[in-house]
Amino acid sequence: MERFDPAGYRAYVHFKNSDQLGEELMTSYCREIAEEYQLPMPKMNSKYFAYASKSFDFALMAGVIAIVLIGGYIVIQSIFRISINEKIQE
Repeated sequence: MERFDPAGYRAYVHFKNSDQLGEELMTSYCREIAEEYQLPMPKMNSKYFAYASKSFDFALMAGVIAIVLIGGYIVIQSIFRISINEKIQE
């Protein structure tokens, strides 16, 4: 029978109101949990904190959508005009 190898396991910890907690506070909570259960200090996902700290800019998204719609309209209008011009020349 195989022996338990803690290095082969991962754990996921979810905090209530995690969007209101800072990186330092969450790290300290994880440190307390690790000490309580005599575990090595876990590695934190720093990319999560970078992602969670960014705010979503709706104005930027609206601008991108407007540019795409205007570009699509211009392309469709150009194709239509080319089609009409070809029929007129015939």
